[in-house]
Amino acid sequence: MYSSLDCHAVSTFHLKATLSNSVVNQKGREREREYGSQLHLHLASPILSRLFCRNWHAVAGSRFRLQNQWFCTTRLTSSSSSSDDFTVSYLVNSCGLSPEAAVVASHKVKLLSFEKPDSVLALLKHYEFSETQISTLVRRHPHVLVANAQETLLPKLEFLCSIGMSRLDLARTLANNPIVLMRSLEYQIRPSYTFFKKVVLSDVKVVDIWKRNSWIFRGNLFKNVIPNIELVRELGMPQSCIALLLTYYANIVMKKPDFFGQLVGEVKEMGFDPQRSSFVQAMHALSGKETTWKLCQEVYRSWGWSDEDILDAFRSHPLCMMKSGKKIMETMDFLVNKMGWQSQKIARSSRVLGYSLEKRIIPRCSVVRILLLKGLMKEEELNMNTIITTSEKYFLTKFVSRYLNQVPQLLNVYQGKLDFQDLSLSREGAGKQGGPEAAGRRGGSSEEWSGTGSEEGRGRRRSAEGCSLENGHPVGGMASHFGPQKQLFCTRLTGRSEIPAGQDDSTVSYLVNSCGLSPESATLVSHTVKLQSLEKSDSVLALLKHYEFSEAQISKVVQRLPHILLADVEQTLLPNLEFYCSIGMSRLHLARTLSYNPWLMSLSLKNDIVPTYSFFKSVVLSDVKVIHILKHKSWIFRENLSKNLIPNIELVRELGIPQSCIALLLTSYTDVVMKKPELFSQLVHQVTEMGFDPQNLSFVQAIHALYGKETTWKRCQEVYRRWGWSENHIRSAFRVSPLCMVMSEKKLMATMDFLVNKMGWQSQTIAKYPHVLSYSLQKRFIPRFSVVRVLFLKGLIEEENLSLATGISKSEKYFLDRFVNRYLSQVPQLLDVYRGKVDIQDVL
Repeated sequence: MYSSLDCHAVSTFHLKATLSNSVVNQKGREREREYGSQLHLHLASPILSRLFCRNWHAVAGSRFRLQNQWFCTTRLTSSSSSSDDFTVSYLVNSCGLSPEAAVVASHKVKLLSFEKPDSVLALLKHYEFSETQISTLVRRHPHVLVANAQETLLPKLEFLCSIGMSRLDLARTLANNPIVLMRSLEYQIRPSYTFFKKVVLSDVKVVDIWKRNSWIFRGNLFKNVIPNIELVRELGMPQSCIALLLTYYANIVMKKPDFFGQLVGEVKEMGFDPQRSSFVQAMHALSGKETTWKLCQEVYRSWGWSDEDILDAFRSHPLCMMKSGKKIMETMDFLVNKMGWQSQKIARSSRVLGYSLEKRIIPRCSVVRILLLKGLMKEEELNMNTIITTSEKYFLTKFVSRYLNQVPQLLNVYQGKLDFQDLSLSREGAGKQGGPEAAGRRGGSSEEWSGTGSEEGRGRRRSAEGCSLENGHPVGGMASHFGPQKQLFCTRLTGRSEIPAGQDDSTVSYLVNSCGLSPESATLVSHTVKLQSLEKSDSVLALLKHYEFSEAQISKVVQRLPHILLADVEQTLLPNLEFYCSIGMSRLHLARTLSYNPWLMSLSLKNDIVPTYSFFKSVVLSDVKVIHILKHKSWIFRENLSKNLIPNIELVRELGIPQSCIALLLTSYTDVVMKKPELFSQLVHQVTEMGFDPQNLSFVQAIHALYGKETTWKRCQEVYRRWGWSENHIRSAFRVSPLCMVMSEKKLMATMDFLVNKMGWQSQTIAKYPHVLSYSLQKRFIPRFSVVRVLFLKGLIEEENLSLATGISKSEKYFLDRFVNRYLSQVPQLLDVYRGKVDIQDVL
């Protein structure tokens, strides 16, 4: 009796289904007129029951499905109570529904006999549906009980099993999405399977799509899915990424093509490569809820990340913007406060945030900790990616198996079967890596930051450092790279907490009422800081207000660096703020900079801030430029300058690069000069080989351009080729202005279109003056050419007197003298035209 539904439910696939739908509707209307008066009976006649149900299902797929469903329900209310009682009784006793659920389901379906429902249940049990799954399926789609088991359900179950789906997976999927059973095998399920098989190339992957996204089999593929798949294919997305898109992110590929196209364009504009899986992940992240994105941003900023850090993290691992606030806070807390890694370094290896803290990060770090304490490994041999992101096989081979002779119980530690108090650690290697002094090297010493100079602070410090392993060896004696990790293991060993019960509420209340945080942000922040008293926190807020921090800026500071509320005002914060002001930073700029980078207040003045400032001052030669670095590249203040920066600066000095170019390298291209000396040296050598003169500004620009992403370079090449540039044109343009190869496609297309199609210059001519491409279209091109156009139309200048370099490249003073001031007597409104206050048409 469901054949009519099967014929029309996927009418978009075949014309035959459309015609079938029309015929069924016509027959339904004729029979309704013929038997209209009998529809108020008890539907005792099986023929009448079939006709009635056929008519209902004939309109079920139409635009007004809900309205028709309501009319059917209205007519059924006149049925006898005996029919309702029978249906409810059967749903409870045979299908396992609760009485309440059975009553609700009985409004949607009326059972007239045991025959069909029993056949359906027998078939489902034959296919190993559990009683719970049958109950779930019937509750969600009661009409399955009046389906024809042999003609409608069985062929679909057989087909789904024939493509490799196990009965276990089949039962689980259909219990959650039973509507698929009501779709036509011929016109919906099989065509959908055929399409997906062509895309993902294997039954295994089709089955994976089915298990994760079975609802997609009932959708109109031609409307959204097929156009969207064609779009990403045209971009060159490989089959594996398309399969990933369909399997894990099917909700995206089901979006309307307009929305999907915009999403793809946005991801492409951000520099993601369609050849990589990160492109698909970025689509998923950008299509997610805006609230999730904002929450992730807030959490990352609370750990000192700038917007640039967040964008870098997103480019590295887009799914980092889809994590819960709790997950991010817990992982960051462990990596920063327990493992001692710098927050910004995590931004550059954001993949680590996707791993389980309990199942991966803590077990691996436990192993590494033992090896360090045993002196079997050195800090220099380790990095975050090696420890966390490598495969389990690699980790076991490199960090466990090779040391089992020296530490036989190491595998048990990794598997969580053995705790530290059960593992006797020798004193060998203890303290070799540096103690608490080393741990305080970055971010200020523990005394400076926590105020442990006070009696209360010293007591807490002794409590932490007094925590010992079985042989009495202090936890604090390890490398600075892992120093703060002692907090975690002390807590696990002692089983004690310093925070009394109920204190979370007072912390949240203070964060909301005194610091201006939202209740949601305050709850997140309270996971990382516990306020013992209000004295210190009030002193911190008073100091910030004295330095003219606004309420909004104070809120940002606390949200991004909650531990500032525990800082010692006199010993830590005040000296740092006084120093920043002493080098010429205004309180306005100081508040703005520190609200985005509050960790600058936590650095040690003696060990970090002053030495870093002194070095930068020796390079850039002015406090103004040091302040510029502080405001725009503040992360560099907590880096180890002697590791990368100083050797790289010495290298370019030896090449004869002038001081002004070195200052540019440090202020504008800091990320390049902070690279490892080996990579930086290769870049410098490559630029030298290309013929750039170290004495010229273009040398530094070429280093920056060659360091950029290969995808950006290729994208620029493609744009220039579209405008008719040859390879020689592109190489020539790069030699003249290296920055022409690090611009966005949108910027290049808009500028080239204006210069070629609006101003009439030849594309190849622009290749001789590529530096003009870097100027703003709105702020430079259009204002200047508006002036030139007025002068040309007025006959005051001739075309021969114009050139691209003269019109664009000259300074503003030269342009005003040459093209504006000298013609003000003839065109008084010319300056207003230049400033955009008057339209050209009003002057002519």
